[in-house]
Amino acid sequence: MAVYELRPVDFSVLSLIHHNPGITSRQLCATLNIQPPNLVGMVKALENRSLLTRQPHPNDGRAVGLHLIASGQKLMHDVERTAQALESDATARLTAAERKTLIRLLQKIYL
Repeated sequence: MAVYELRPVDFSVLSLIHHNPGITSRQLCATLNIQPPNLVGMVKALENRSLLTRQPHPNDGRAVGLHLIASGQKLMHDVERTAQALESDATARLTAAERKTLIRLLQKIYL
């Protein structure tokens, strides 16, 4: 992720916004187990890089939804392609069943 000037947590935040347009900061914090004060700085930095925007949430007048703008969508396309290639390289010697087992075990650890 360094080539994209992203930390793994930045990638996680952008990925969740990319796949869940309008997600709120509260939802991001709950999903990633991040403290709100820590997320505020991350979102601000990504916003300063012109990757995302904040928009009023359609169902909650107190909340703000996060959305990727065109540059953020392009970055995520590139980053996800790179991540997929790295994952394929790292698991190239595993069978499909072994890959499935690895993913299941990693999810047990991280979820």
